[in-house]
Amino acid sequence: MVLAATLTDRVYRVSRWLARNLLTPYWQPQLLGLEQFPSEGPVLLVVNHPTMLDAFTMLAVSPRRLWVMVGEAVLKIPLAGAWIRAIGIIPVRPGGDSLSVALETLQAGECVTIFPEGVHSNSQHLRAFRRGAAVLARTAGVPVVPVAIAGCAAFCGPLLNYVRGGSSRVAFGPPLYCQPDEEVTHFLSRLRAALQVQLDLPEPLPTARRGLHFRLCQLIWVPTTWLIFTALNRFRPGHRR
Repeated sequence: MVLAATLTDRVYRVSRWLARNLLTPYWQPQLLGLEQFPSEGPVLLVVNHPTMLDAFTMLAVSPRRLWVMVGEAVLKIPLAGAWIRAIGIIPVRPGGDSLSVALETLQAGECVTIFPEGVHSNSQHLRAFRRGAAVLARTAGVPVVPVAIAGCAAFCGPLLNYVRGGSSRVAFGPPLYCQPDEEVTHFLSRLRAALQVQLDLPEPLPTARRGLHFRLCQLIWVPTTWLIFTALNRFRPGHRR
């Protein structure tokens, strides 16, 4: 168990280093409201899901160790799935115990990240929220921070041939609390509205700085994702990506 935990921590640190040095210079996230993110203690981050790289984005910008809830389908992707599993995630599967594992993680004082839309939307429009986030918030009684990722949908859409670069924004909203007697559907509605506020912030996205680091990352992202997308389009036509 100690060896597995040590390996997980090492893979996580490497993954965070890669995210901060490969994705951050390429998507250049502007951080807003980071002071809303508690520096210690249990916290549930509820994040919108515009692209397939949102977990990587959160890994890059978070000052804390994250335990991300990830759909089981993602873990079946060759190589990438094994890497994601090694980071130390909470797999979500039908009829599984993901909420129990997430609750135990929060009770241990950790930070759990959940994407309540379930699948990436390929847009800035919020899809319907699944109940898990609200159920977990009411059971755990921890602060729930809505986090909005904006601008990335234009870089990683289903019709693109590769992942593009530019400017994005990650906005952290004020923490919410689900009251013990509050209906799950009511809190879910409040949570969705709070996340929408962060998505609708009037601040314009900054202009991308296309310096040397950006160009170096571009040399990596463009051919790599072109190969991946081409393979997906050829062998899995019509598959959502």
